[in-house]
Amino acid sequence: MECGSPHGVGRQIAELCEHLHREKFELWVVYSVRPGFTPEEFEKLTHKAHRHVYIPEMVRPVHPLKDLLAFWKLYRLIRKEKPDVVHAHSSKAGVLARLAARLAGVKKIYYSPHGYSFLMTDVSSFSRGLYRGFELSVSWIGHVISTSKAETEAARSLSWGKEVFHVDKLFSMEEDFQGNPSSADGAVTIGALGRLSYARQPEAFIRLAKELSRKCPQARFVWIGGGEMESSILELARNQGLDSRVEFTGHIPRKAVLARLRQMDIFIHYSRWDSSPVAIQEAMYFAKPVIASDISGNRDLVIHGETGYLAKDENELCEYVSRLIESAALRTEMGAKGRDRLRKEFALEKSVEALERLYL
Repeated sequence: MECGSPHGVGRQIAELCEHLHREKFELWVVYSVRPGFTPEEFEKLTHKAHRHVYIPEMVRPVHPLKDLLAFWKLYRLIRKEKPDVVHAHSSKAGVLARLAARLAGVKKIYYSPHGYSFLMTDVSSFSRGLYRGFELSVSWIGHVISTSKAETEAARSLSWGKEVFHVDKLFSMEEDFQGNPSSADGAVTIGALGRLSYARQPEAFIRLAKELSRKCPQARFVWIGGGEMESSILELARNQGLDSRVEFTGHIPRKAVLARLRQMDIFIHYSRWDSSPVAIQEAMYFAKPVIASDISGNRDLVIHGETGYLAKDENELCEYVSRLIESAALRTEMGAKGRDRLRKEFALEKSVEALERLYL
């Protein structure tokens, strides 16, 4: 059960649908979607599920009336269908589904936060305290399956002494890696992938482009994805005179996303907070050196100085990007090490087997 979009947590649900053993499990996806996406899009993404149940009232923000209605629908569904396992994904579904499953008598209940809401810094301290209170109030139900080391520690602080399981995010690619194209004109493409949202800090990407446009005329910049900050970020880029240097693709189909990602030379993920970003894994798959913000979720994936760099501030971000722009050999070396690490340490089969053992 999840509340999300066709990206991020939605992709994790899609991986579950794709790779869980179909003879052992009958998988139902109970979901809502974020603004800008449709149920049809989400069901296409998770088409390997045996059944879909759409609950539009399960919105992301706190909304007492809709939350109560969503809880009632979840409870009635679970009580009627009597599932053996309920696995909730993301904070809102985590609270409502765990409580509904417990009251309906489900024995095995799991929850994957994919980034606790009380760690977000774009909401007031009162709201963060409220989110933490919600988590604490239901954390005695079932077990947490975390996807990063930092998330494991946060879960343990809320778990009432219960065991917390760690399973790396499910990651697979639907196309073969066939090497990376090189630019005929010597340009170096610096790219990012993700929602244009406060959490992803796209304004820092604009400032980076502004700084490097003076120092490195061969640098090009592209941001793959759209979001709630799209209009303000486009205006910021125009005001900085970066219309011809920075491209924003908006929401584009999955195959187009992967094609554009493959064309990058350097990948940036300068987020304010994160659990364990799939975008970084995708960049590693295509052998891209990754420069990420020095935060807990990113540290799980990027080895500083080996597969990329972890930047403590925007000055370091600019310094590391400049270093990679100047050396194609260093980009190739770091990208290859990142791809090798992804294949060895974040194998899909290992995560799927771990989840199946918990479910059974």
